[in-house]
Amino acid sequence: ILFDSNSQFSTINKRAKERASTNYHRYREREKTHARKKTTKEKDMRDPSSPKDDHRAGGGSNTPSAFEATYALEDEDHTLGNCLRFQLNKNPAVALAGYSVPHPMERKVNVRVQTIAPMTTDGAMRDALLDVVSVCEHVTETFEDALKTAAGKGKNKETRAART
Repeated sequence: ILFDSNSQFSTINKRAKERASTNYHRYREREKTHARKKTTKEKDMRDPSSPKDDHRAGGGSNTPSAFEATYALEDEDHTLGNCLRFQLNKNPAVALAGYSVPHPMERKVNVRVQTIAPMTTDGAMRDALLDVVSVCEHVTETFEDALKTAAGKGKNKETRAART
Protein backbone atom coordinates (compact mmCIF):
# COMPACT_ATOMS: atom_id res chain seq x y z
CA ILE A 1 0.00 0.00 0.00
CA LEU A 2 1.36 3.37 -0.97
CA PHE A 3 1.09 6.17 1.57
CA ASP A 4 0.73 9.69 0.28
CA SER A 5 1.70 11.76 3.31
CA ASN A 6 1.25 15.15 1.68
CA SER A 7 -2.40 14.68 0.76
CA GLN A 8 -3.28 13.16 4.14
CA PHE A 9 -1.64 15.98 6.12
CA SER A 10 -3.12 18.67 3.91
CA THR A 11 -6.58 17.19 4.53
CA ILE A 12 -5.92 17.09 8.27
CA ASN A 13 -4.65 20.67 8.24
CA LYS A 14 -7.73 21.87 6.34
CA ARG A 15 -10.02 20.17 8.85
CA ALA A 16 -8.08 21.59 11.80
CA LYS A 17 -8.19 25.08 10.34
CA GLU A 18 -11.94 24.80 9.73
CA ARG A 19 -12.53 23.58 13.30
CA ALA A 20 -10.34 26.32 14.76
CA SER A 21 -12.12 28.98 12.73
CA THR A 22 -15.55 27.68 13.75
CA ASN A 23 -14.55 27.47 17.42
CA TYR A 24 -13.11 30.98 17.33
CA HIS A 25 -16.32 32.44 15.87
CA ARG A 26 -18.45 30.57 18.42
CA TYR A 27 -16.22 31.88 21.21
CA ARG A 28 -16.48 35.48 19.97
CA GLU A 29 -20.28 35.25 19.74
CA ARG A 30 -20.48 33.84 23.28
CA GLU A 31 -18.24 36.64 24.57
CA LYS A 32 -20.35 39.31 22.87
CA THR A 33 -23.55 37.85 24.30
CA HIS A 34 -22.01 37.54 27.76
CA ALA A 35 -20.74 41.14 27.64
CA ARG A 36 -24.19 42.42 26.64
CA LYS A 37 -25.86 40.52 29.48
CA LYS A 38 -23.26 41.70 31.99
CA THR A 39 -23.55 45.33 30.92
CA THR A 40 -27.33 45.37 31.22
CA LYS A 41 -27.18 43.54 34.56
CA GLU A 42 -24.65 46.06 35.97
CA LYS A 43 -26.78 49.00 34.78
CA ASP A 44 -29.84 47.51 36.48
CA MET A 45 -27.96 46.85 39.74
CA ARG A 46 -26.23 50.23 40.00
CA ASP A 47 -27.68 52.60 42.55
CA PRO A 48 -28.57 55.87 40.78
CA SER A 49 -27.41 57.91 43.78
CA SER A 50 -23.92 56.33 43.83
CA PRO A 51 -21.07 57.97 41.91
CA LYS A 52 -20.24 56.48 38.53
CA ASP A 53 -16.53 56.03 39.35
CA ASP A 54 -16.56 53.04 41.68
CA HIS A 55 -13.38 51.95 43.42
CA ARG A 56 -13.38 48.28 42.54
CA ALA A 57 -10.65 46.63 40.53
CA GLY A 58 -11.38 46.87 36.83
CA GLY A 59 -13.87 49.71 37.20
CA GLY A 60 -13.63 50.23 33.46
CA SER A 61 -13.31 54.00 33.46
CA ASN A 62 -10.69 55.68 31.29
CA THR A 63 -9.84 58.21 33.98
CA PRO A 64 -6.71 57.63 36.05
CA SER A 65 -7.45 55.83 39.29
CA ALA A 66 -5.53 55.34 42.53
CA PHE A 67 -6.70 51.72 42.50
CA GLU A 68 -5.29 50.55 39.17
CA ALA A 69 -1.95 51.37 37.57
CA THR A 70 0.84 50.04 35.37
CA TYR A 71 4.42 50.68 36.48
CA ALA A 72 7.22 50.65 33.89
CA LEU A 73 10.53 49.55 35.41
CA GLU A 74 13.50 50.42 33.22
CA ASP A 75 16.69 48.29 33.15
CA GLU A 76 14.95 45.33 34.81
CA ASP A 77 13.97 41.85 33.68
CA HIS A 78 11.89 38.82 34.69
CA THR A 79 13.74 38.45 38.00
CA LEU A 80 12.35 41.58 39.61
CA GLY A 81 9.05 41.37 37.73
CA ASN A 82 8.29 37.88 39.04
CA CYS A 83 9.37 38.78 42.60
CA LEU A 84 7.08 41.82 42.62
CA ARG A 85 4.19 39.86 41.13
CA PHE A 86 4.57 37.19 43.82
CA GLN A 87 4.74 39.70 46.69
CA LEU A 88 1.82 41.73 45.31
CA ASN A 89 -0.37 38.63 44.98
CA LYS A 90 0.30 37.75 48.64
CA ASN A 91 -1.40 41.02 49.66
CA PRO A 92 -5.15 40.43 50.21
CA ALA A 93 -5.96 44.01 49.16
CA VAL A 94 -4.53 43.39 45.68
CA ALA A 95 -7.15 42.19 43.21
CA LEU A 96 -4.79 41.71 40.27
CA ALA A 97 -1.02 41.74 39.86
CA GLY A 98 0.93 40.73 36.81
CA TYR A 99 3.96 41.69 34.81
CA SER A 100 5.10 41.57 31.21
CA VAL A 101 8.27 42.20 29.28
CA PRO A 102 7.30 44.10 26.12
CA HIS A 103 10.16 42.68 24.03
CA PRO A 104 13.03 40.29 24.87
CA MET A 105 15.61 42.76 23.57
CA GLU A 106 14.20 45.62 25.63
CA ARG A 107 15.25 45.75 29.30
CA LYS A 108 11.91 46.91 30.61
CA VAL A 109 9.21 45.35 32.80
CA ASN A 110 5.60 46.52 33.00
CA VAL A 111 3.92 45.66 36.32
CA ARG A 112 0.12 45.93 36.35
CA VAL A 113 -1.59 46.36 39.75
CA GLN A 114 -5.26 46.64 40.66
CA THR A 115 -6.29 47.01 44.28
CA ILE A 116 -9.44 47.08 46.36
CA ALA A 117 -10.23 50.30 48.24
CA PRO A 118 -8.84 51.69 50.57
CA MET A 119 -5.40 50.28 49.54
CA THR A 120 -3.92 52.31 46.67
CA THR A 121 -1.65 50.87 44.01
CA ASP A 122 1.24 53.05 45.22
CA GLY A 123 0.84 51.68 48.75
CA ALA A 124 0.64 48.09 47.51
CA MET A 125 3.71 48.56 45.30
CA ARG A 126 5.66 50.18 48.14
CA ASP A 127 4.80 47.29 50.47
CA ALA A 128 5.79 44.72 47.84
CA LEU A 129 9.12 46.45 47.16
CA LEU A 130 9.90 46.58 50.90
CA ASP A 131 9.03 42.88 51.17
CA VAL A 132 11.39 42.05 48.28
CA VAL A 133 14.17 44.05 49.97
CA SER A 134 13.62 42.25 53.30
CA VAL A 135 13.66 38.84 51.57
CA CYS A 136 16.94 39.75 49.83
CA GLU A 137 18.46 40.89 53.14
CA HIS A 138 17.40 37.64 54.82
CA VAL A 139 18.92 35.56 52.01
CA THR A 140 22.17 37.56 52.23
CA GLU A 141 22.40 37.09 56.02
CA THR A 142 21.68 33.37 55.75
CA PHE A 143 24.31 32.97 53.03
CA GLU A 144 26.95 34.85 55.04
CA ASP A 145 26.19 32.73 58.14
CA ALA A 146 26.56 29.57 56.07
CA LEU A 147 29.90 30.81 54.72
CA LYS A 148 31.17 31.48 58.25
CA THR A 149 30.01 28.07 59.39
CA ALA A 150 31.68 26.39 56.43
CA ALA A 151 34.90 28.36 56.97
CA GLY A 152 34.92 27.32 60.65
CA LYS A 153 34.54 23.65 59.75
CA GLY A 154 37.29 23.95 57.16
CA LYS A 155 39.72 25.33 59.76
CA ASN A 156 38.94 22.46 62.14
CA LYS A 157 39.71 19.91 59.40
CA GLU A 158 43.01 21.66 58.58
CA THR A 159 44.14 21.68 62.23
CA ARG A 160 43.22 18.00 62.64
CA ALA A 161 45.15 17.11 59.51
CA ALA A 162 48.19 19.08 60.74
CA ARG A 163 48.16 17.23 64.09
CA THR A 164 48.29 13.81 62.48
